Amino acid sequence: MEALEFRFGPLGSLAPFLSFLILVMICIYFGVPTINSLLLCVLIGLIIGIAFAKNIYQYCEAICEGMASKLAGVAVICWLYADLYGGMLRSAKIAEGLIWLGHEFSFTGGFFVAFTFMACALYATGCGTGIGTIATFTPFMYPAGIALGANPGVLAAAILSGATFGDNLAPVSDTTIISAASQDTDIGGVVRSRFKYAIIAATCAFLLFAIMGGHGEVTKDLVIEAGPKGLIMLVSPALVIAAALIGRHFLEAITWGILCTLVTGSLVGVFSYSDLVRIEHGSLVGSAVDGLVGMLGVCILALLLTAISLLMQRGGLFQWVKTRILPKIATNIRSAEFSIISLVSVMNLCIPVNTVAMIASGPWVKEIGEEFKLHPYRRANLMDSISNSFVYAIPWCAPMLAIIASIRATSFSYPFIPLLNWASIAPYHYYGYSLLIVMILAALTGFGRKFEQ
Repeated sequence: MEALEFRFGPLGSLAPFLSFLILVMICIYFGVPTINSLLLCVLIGLIIGIAFAKNIYQYCEAICEGMASKLAGVAVICWLYADLYGGMLRSAKIAEGLIWLGHEFSFTGGFFVAFTFMACALYATGCGTGIGTIATFTPFMYPAGIALGANPGVLAAAILSGATFGDNLAPVSDTTIISAASQDTDIGGVVRSRFKYAIIAATCAFLLFAIMGGHGEVTKDLVIEAGPKGLIMLVSPALVIAAALIGRHFLEAITWGILCTLVTGSLVGVFSYSDLVRIEHGSLVGSAVDGLVGMLGVCILALLLTAISLLMQRGGLFQWVKTRILPKIATNIRSAEFSIISLVSVMNLCIPVNTVAMIASGPWVKEIGEEFKLHPYRRANLMDSISNSFVYAIPWCAPMLAIIASIRATSFSYPFIPLLNWASIAPYHYYGYSLLIVMILAALTGFGRKFEQ
């Protein structure tokens, strides 16, 4: 890997990200942390970074190489598949079916929010992708919950939290696979040993969602208009879950869901194909197109931020932290675990895709853990759980951007739903915050700690 030289040494490589971070804070202060504003912030950060690069040509080449990262590319194609599918589900009238069902059984407010968290968690555990869960569930769970009296921010956070749970625990999740592979251990053992942390955090989150998820008003007009027909379309996400559980690739599972939606929706009569895609005034429009286009900004932002992380890696910043900072912190087993927590947290703050952050931090986690004979399961669990905790609530993190974009796209089909920004969702990410507290307490008390033989 070709090194990059910056003015002020490795710290100079931090200039693009720090510039981006400062600009994001300004956007948040003025209440405009949108996808477009974040794209402008990251581009300005990259432009400012040129002033710190000693070889501008190599700097520009590294940006291009970072955007061509295989890991980021895999994430993007999964998101696009999931959002095409999510766009189709917006026309399937599943939300109307859930509104009817919730009203008939008085399943409203906080109860519906807690159920949403549980349903998203089960789905994400089956398919192993947080972004895919957000894109699949937001189009029908969010409008249904709003109509049934849910608090909008808490409801959106329940979807986000359910996605986080699955990303954290699913055996087929890329973060689970990477956490095990980076520590040279088996996936099955990692998942079994991680379950206790995840279930404690999930129980706390479920109760908080049930308590805090109400306080809205049931929209009577929407309840009257709703009917049970859309519930038949739940066969589509059920098929995706089943395909994921038997080990089919996520893209294949989503493809089966797309085909099932096309066939079932037409037979049941919940939509016509022109609702999904049609030509209007010389352009392609429809719910499928809206779903696909809605995530393009998020995809581009993730690629650009991956490029920024590569600049810091090439510039020697991560190595500098490893040699200068970590040895002074990790002096005993407890401080070693807190070093791992701190290191992984910083990586996830710098890199918007937790998978990429874990790949970058994995070798360091392994080196720190091995020095203190920490078991690979424990190292993998610390790394993965932190990468799936507060991280999902960071303004520039891909899942947070995805749910904001998905809600906006859903509003074209359901104009009554409120649009949300980062500040409306982040305070209620109960699973992520609960998991962070669980892992900090585990490091403090030694709960679940295991050593190599």
